[in-house]
Order: sequence, then structure tokens, then C-alpha cells
Amino acid sequence: MLDFTRRGFVENILKTLVNYALLDAAISSAAIGSGMSEQARLWSRQMNTLTSEVRTGKVTPTEWQDGVEQIYAGIELSDLLAHIDFVRLQRSFEMPEKGAKWIDLDFRRALNLTEKLTYTTRIFGMQKGRSIVPHGHHNLLSGHLIIKGDLHVRNFERLRDEGDSLVIRPTLDKVITVRDCSTQSSLRNNVHWFTALSSTAFTFDVIVQYLNPDEPCGVDCIDPLHAEKLGDGSLRARRLSHDEARMQYGGVAHHV
Repeated sequence: MLDFTRRGFVENILKTLVNYALLDAAISSAAIGSGMSEQARLWSRQMNTLTSEVRTGKVTPTEWQDGVEQIYAGIELSDLLAHIDFVRLQRSFEMPEKGAKWIDLDFRRALNLTEKLTYTTRIFGMQKGRSIVPHGHHNLLSGHLIIKGDLHVRNFERLRDEGDSLVIRPTLDKVITVRDCSTQSSLRNNVHWFTALSSTAFTFDVIVQYLNPDEPCGVDCIDPLHAEKLGDGSLRARRLSHDEARMQYGGVAHHV
């Protein structure tokens, strides 16, 4: 495995940005979509490169998380919202009474990109008191940028699977707001739970599915509020079906 320190990884990201800037300065805007800003070209290509590298093992999943957080920190939010036509999108976004609504974005089309993307983009939205229900992940990575509203985020490490339960340990419990982000992988903060605190809240998500193309990919809903407390501070949380999770955690019945 390649030896990537966090400092070295960040330096590599910065070098990549410089190279992209030089490339974009050397070509006309018409060659890669005249409607796309230079800043959007930079970070979308950077995200594509980073995801390609995690798929081939050049960077680890946690390095991918660090890199996505760096990229999100540099995004001009108004530019992103303009490209996804967020004003119009909100008007057509019918919020459910339980849980969150999500839609996939054709981000390649939104940015007029010619190259194939190595990641999926998705928008999640929810009303106040509704949640993206607590769940863990297998064989995928995700990064969530808050683009509107305030969210109560709770993260847990996934320590092990035990039949109909997951053994987890709390790592984060805080309020996040516009421009904040949250990332997950199998190695860090695998389980998360988001609850809207504002009238509405939206996230812009980058999702990398099927890291191992030969293994299944998906989510595992759990019940952390009624978990068994173990002696070392960890919790044994029962698995839930998607319908059970939505009924228990999707609405306003639980404490937020």
C-alpha cells in the first residue's frame, strides 16, 4: 500500500489544483462548456480524480474523506447552487411527512462535462424534525455538504456486525449548518443520522458506490436510541427494516 500521510495528501491536492488551473488557462472556455465557471471545472475534476484514486487503491477511504472535505471547503456555494438550479429545484421538492426526499442529479450535464464521472451526486431535503434515519453503510463512501438549513448530526463508528445488530460507538453529536460537511467510510464515522432543525434543510451529496465491484453495496438501518449499552462505552443497536426506521426516526416522535 502506498504511504500517504495527511500532510502529503493535502500537498498533492494543492498541486492538482495548480495543474488544473494551468490547463484551464491554456484552453478556451468553449472547449469544455462555455456555461461552466472555471471554479466549477476545478473542483469537479478534482473530485473525479480523487474518486478514481480511491477506486484503484491509490488513496485510502479516510484519505478520500479528508480530500472531499478539502474540496468542499473550497467550493463557491453560490456557483454550485446556480449550476444545479437550486431555486427551481426547491419549488418542485415535495417534502415527505416521514424521513427525507432525495433525487439524483445529472451532474455531468449540469456542468456540461465531457468526461464520465466516477461518483454520483444527489440532493437530500427534509422538513423540520424529519431525519435521514440512522444507518450504516457497506462498500460505499459518501460526503454531505449542507447547502441550506441546520442539521443535528450524530456519527458512530461501526465496530462490528453481530447478526441482527451492529456494535457502534458514538463519535460526534453536534449541529452543523450551511457550508459544513460530513463524510463517511467503512473506516471512519460509518454510521450517521441527520435531523433537520430549520424549517427545511438540504444536503448536496457525493456518493461512491461499489468500491469492490464484486461485493454488495448498501445501507443498514439501526435503532441507536434503544441500543444496549456495553461496558466499554459502545452500543449494540438492533437492525431495522427501512420501513421500521422511517416510522421510528423519520418523523418528529423522537427527541432531537
